[in-house]
Amino acid sequence: MTWKGDNCNLPEMPVEINVNNQITVVFPFKMTMNVIVLKFIHYVLTLATFVKQFLFRIPSLPFNKSDSLAAQADARKLKKLPLHLGMIILEDDMSYTDIANFILWSAAMGISFISIYDTNGIVKRNEKTLREEIARRKSSYNDSENSKADIEVHSSLEKLTNKSSSQVDVFLLSVKDGRQSIVNMARHICHQVSLRQLKSVELSPHSVDKLFQEETGYPDPDLVVKFGSAETLMGFMPWHARLTEILSWPSHFGLEYKTFKSLLVSYGSTEQRFGK
Repeated sequence: MTWKGDNCNLPEMPVEINVNNQITVVFPFKMTMNVIVLKFIHYVLTLATFVKQFLFRIPSLPFNKSDSLAAQADARKLKKLPLHLGMIILEDDMSYTDIANFILWSAAMGISFISIYDTNGIVKRNEKTLREEIARRKSSYNDSENSKADIEVHSSLEKLTNKSSSQVDVFLLSVKDGRQSIVNMARHICHQVSLRQLKSVELSPHSVDKLFQEETGYPDPDLVVKFGSAETLMGFMPWHARLTEILSWPSHFGLEYKTFKSLLVSYGSTEQRFGK
């Protein structure tokens, strides 16, 4: 039995009516095969993604090795580089191999300040694991040039002193660091006003920004790369990131150097008007 919709351009579909007068659509064999093929493709792509993520966690494999000399050469070709680069992870699981790669590629390109942020401070609590992974990945490089960069890992937004020209500072942050830094600065300003070292009428966004710079010794992030599907910064450095360029990528798992480079190329071609 075939049913045709009134005044509709619906395709004819064969149906069956059972003894209870219930209508059942009978799908043609061709349509059934199409569904099977699509499901097969879906499973193959899912398996390929899983295998790729697994292989990228094995640093000894040839395609996981990164040449810092190549990163330095690429850095010279870019229109501009961020002085302070942020990494926001909005995913439940952490890949310390990929986070270490992100840090080492940044260091090789000459980026001096790197912030690694996740809301709950998972990376901060596993600082030792990240340090070990940085050392392991560093040893897998094809040259010794990257050893010139002295990577210092900090578990908070502490004040920097005696920073050398080759030092790369990595800050491990959580939501508490963003809020607490503003609270600490507010207390500092109130204290200065109470001591008549600062007049309240002199306060402005520019003056507060200058106080932040003097208090910490590092610049605001120029670029932040957000990994995850949520369209939010989840409390990342709320004062410092007001003029930051923000780019997104679906996941930090299996992050490839060419993807990292393309993000920096995108940043270099962006014209920042700063509200003008």
